[in-house]
Amino acid sequence: MNIAERMKTLLVDNGLFDSDAVKVMEQAKESEVLSCMNGRWDEDITGYQSSLLSVVWISVKSIALSHIDETCPGAWYRSMFVLEKMI
Repeated sequence: MNIAERMKTLLVDNGLFDSDAVKVMEQAKESEVLSCMNGRWDEDITGYQSSLLSVVWISVKSIALSHIDETCPGAWYRSMFVLEKMI
């Protein structure tokens, strides 16, 4: 499984429809925040530490939340993408 597939799987596992997960991943791949992932999305996840994948997931969650707020703000799964404050 590559990084993009893993992120898409997490999106779907947290409630997004497959079609929305595809759109979120398109936005993630174009995001300035995730520009460090350019050229790496198709790489196998086994080559990366879980901490890197967790950091990427946090950014993808943020992008997903923006997508949810724009397209279906009342979605039952919205809370799955809200980032909690660390402090």
